[in-house]
Amino acid sequence: MSRMAVGLTGRYANALYGAATKASALDAVRTDVAKLRSLAAASAPFTDFLRDPSLSRSAKKDVLGSVMKAGDFHPTLATFLYVVAENGRATDAEKILDDFHAMVAVGGGAHEAIVTSAAALSEWELALLKKSIVKRFFGAGSGVEVDVAAVVDPELVGGFTVQVGDKFVDLSVKAELMKVTSFLQKTLEG
Repeated sequence: MSRMAVGLTGRYANALYGAATKASALDAVRTDVAKLRSLAAASAPFTDFLRDPSLSRSAKKDVLGSVMKAGDFHPTLATFLYVVAENGRATDAEKILDDFHAMVAVGGGAHEAIVTSAAALSEWELALLKKSIVKRFFGAGSGVEVDVAAVVDPELVGGFTVQVGDKFVDLSVKAELMKVTSFLQKTLEG
């Protein structure tokens, strides 16, 4: 089972995965990422270009655009790298592509979700949550597989939390009670 990549480069890798999946182009993007990683490994000037923080964003966008066009790379990858350069993250491009490669190579895109609830969930509830997690985090019909690890934490009072990679959703009663308490404290103080 693969896990979602984490950290800054992991977030970019996850975004590329999501974009490729949404465009129904995961296999094409995976192939082009491998081709681009090989190019970077074989070409010291290209690697130096990617790593050089002194080059302007526009220069990096222009060169990456030319490389994408000349290499006939998939438009999803080309657009993604354009955004990476525009965001000033071209120096992280190699690590982003490595994270993406590792993410899809490990298990064909299976991901782990950690669901923490106040009480044990039934198999039926877990199956419904699994469908909802895929739809919310990856998009309906994405073909992504999610393995759900169930954890029980009575301090949540009710509801549940979901952790998928570096994304976290808190739908617990404890979180709502904390919001109400904070609101009341601010109201009484002000």
